[in-house]
Amino acid sequence: VSLFWQAEKAPSRDYTVFVHLYGPAGNWVAGADGQPVYGEYPMGQWTKGEIVEDIHVIVLDAALTPGPYRVAVGLYDLATGQRLLAELNGKLLPENAFYLQPNVDLITP
Repeated sequence: VSLFWQAEKAPSRDYTVFVHLYGPAGNWVAGADGQPVYGEYPMGQWTKGEIVEDIHVIVLDAALTPGPYRVAVGLYDLATGQRLLAELNGKLLPENAFYLQPNVDLITP
């Protein structure tokens, strides 16, 4: 999953990115958590207005069944596990996560 982050202001600390995949029943099935840019460019080093490309690889279990899957993205404090507030158009998002649209359709060969 390729993400592009833009710092509205210089971050005061480092945060961990999560990219989670949820199955058709809403259950977590896979994910990739980590520092931005493979840990090479922590948020505390970003500058105001900077755009950072950040790639996260999700390894899928071969036993996953076909169907619609949802991808959630967000940030959290690694020390506390507390997610940062996520909002879109002035409204707080459930679970403090952005759900990428459209859903991903997993198809097996």
